[in-house]
Amino acid sequence: MRNEEKDARDAAARRKKLIDVAFALFSRKSIEAVTLDEIAREAGVGIATLYRYFTNKPNLVIEIGAGLWLDYYKEVEKEYAERGGEKMTAADELEFFIDCLIELYRNHKDVLVFNRNFDTYV
Repeated sequence: MRNEEKDARDAAARRKKLIDVAFALFSRKSIEAVTLDEIAREAGVGIATLYRYFTNKPNLVIEIGAGLWLDYYKEVEKEYAERGGEKMTAADELEFFIDCLIELYRNHKDVLVFNRNFDTYV
């Protein structure tokens, strides 16, 4: 008898691995330069498995981009709330958002590289 819960966890783990591997390859090379075969091989799955989760490269690229920015937005939103964002002056908010951009540049260069490639690819 199949364990549906375990199957769902395994599927989610495979999907996440494909996304992580693709993001790493896209950030290291470029989106254009990476093939789906290369992603599947690097993730240790067959190409049919990759296609089970992502019907084409643009779908994978868009999901990665949307996920990256959603995660980053949640981080910024949390930090904004912790700093009492609703009570900030306009100058405080400007400083906060500049700090966020600096932090993005210092600690998330792979996201910026992916984003530059995303803009070109899409």
